[in-house]
Amino acid sequence: MKICFWEYKLYQSPNLSKIKASFKKIFPKKAVALWGYGTNGNRCQNLFKLAGIKISCIYDNAFSYTKYENGTLYTNFYQTGLKRDYPILISTSYYENEISEQLTSLGFKKNQDFFLFSEIEKAVLNEYFDED
Repeated sequence: MKICFWEYKLYQSPNLSKIKASFKKIFPKKAVALWGYGTNGNRCQNLFKLAGIKISCIYDNAFSYTKYENGTLYTNFYQTGLKRDYPILISTSYYENEISEQLTSLGFKKNQDFFLFSEIEKAVLNEYFDED
């Protein structure tokens, strides 16, 4: 509930420089890839847009297509494989363990090559609102 309140408060009057600083600590690169295009994926897109971080690719196993739209690749992991150019943020909480195991088996490292939105959202909002 606290996270939902904070997110609502953040969108009411965002301090863009503070949002950017909070995200830059975790994602120093200017782009990320998302895995999951559902509700959390949309929340991620909104937060990254506020932070000025580009989403280079969105993976979702439900995609039966691969397309580029506004500079973002929308694809299914099984169709194109994974790009290692950018960190991956797993935005789906329902499949995060399964996807984490899959990425780990491919040599990706948690909190270095891939991150969980469930953890990042809390960290960024805590940083933004200066909470412990």
